[in-house]
Amino acid sequence: SKLDFGVIIFSNPRPGKKSIPERIANGDLDGDLYLVCWDKEILALLKASPLVDEISYDNGTLSTVPSNPNWFHDAQDILIDAGFSNEMDRLTGKLYKLGEKIADGSESLLKHPDANSYYEAYNQALEFKKHGRPITLPGHLIDKIPANLRHLVVESSDSYC
Repeated sequence: SKLDFGVIIFSNPRPGKKSIPERIANGDLDGDLYLVCWDKEILALLKASPLVDEISYDNGTLSTVPSNPNWFHDAQDILIDAGFSNEMDRLTGKLYKLGEKIADGSESLLKHPDANSYYEAYNQALEFKKHGRPITLPGHLIDKIPANLRHLVVESSDSYC
């Protein structure tokens, strides 16, 4: 068999560990695009960090029954509520901008823990309409969210100061 040019193949993760796409900016394989660069001049300008094994909190199996028995009704409510959708869009943008501001002002850039927390919440906000999972942030970061949007965010259990 012949593969198309540009196909990227990822190996399966070791049991209990996250896959490579999950470790690349919390990605998955539902249409994400990856850039593979072989240009030595560009690569010489980058400082790469090694990809380390991360524990997966997923047992590797897909649930066939949603954990929320009212998931379909809840999804309909989210999709038809334009005001809520507008709030989610504003929160999504705010989370991105807060992460960007911290990363731009830090020597550790995207590795700054607060920037990372905002970007994780940003990803959760993007996925909210699809999965309905809560958007979480450490408690000390929630006060940076506009007061009228804070009800959309839940304090994470791994808060640190």
